[in-house]
Amino acid sequence: MIANRALYLLAGLFYLKTGVVYGKGLILSGPDDSIARLSGQILKVAYKKIGYDVVLRYLPAERSLQFSNRNKKGISGEINRILSVGDTYENLVPVLVPVNRIEGMAFSHIKSISVSGWESLKPYKIGIRIGTKFAEKNTQGMNVTRSASNQSLFSMLAGDRIQVVITSRTEGLFEIAKNRKLQNVKALEPPLISVPLYHFLHSSKKELVPKITEVLKKMNAEKDVQRIRTRFFSEFGP
Repeated sequence: MIANRALYLLAGLFYLKTGVVYGKGLILSGPDDSIARLSGQILKVAYKKIGYDVVLRYLPAERSLQFSNRNKKGISGEINRILSVGDTYENLVPVLVPVNRIEGMAFSHIKSISVSGWESLKPYKIGIRIGTKFAEKNTQGMNVTRSASNQSLFSMLAGDRIQVVITSRTEGLFEIAKNRKLQNVKALEPPLISVPLYHFLHSSKKELVPKITEVLKKMNAEKDVQRIRTRFFSEFGP
């Protein structure tokens, strides 16, 4: 009995140190932003309903995709991405029920900028986060500065090193709320893009796709997803 307890203790310590999941567990990764954190909470509830405990890892956006696609460090899927990600990262299988939605916005302190699609931003110095695929795709050929975090992009905006930051509405509002130097920065309406976000699983876990698809459908129908969203933004919103 003592020996068994010792083994359980050692296993628990190993898990805390390494994050390795045994049994019916799953490690998912995503960008370190509020949208992925909300989607992660939705997925933790969803997978619990089919008997899986989910560990969430938040990584730089591009690194997360690389790890998910290669099943590296035990990561078996991507928390949320636009659907076209599956065209490039061929080991990732989409779960075709949106887990979230992203409104891509331009943020600036220059009041005279008029947004009428991506081309209208061509005259400006633009900042985007590395691995933000909708922004990378639609700003090709423009004057773009890339950074690993939204925080650094908005710092550059405050220092007039760039004129526009492109990110999600939610992320932009989070950055403005926590930095007094950004109080004159506004989201420029209308949104540049509004697209659903999907959960992806590595092909080695594709047998879970139909199961989690049905769970997410039911959670949407029964308003569970909306309740999680409301709670999340009441606790962590800007």
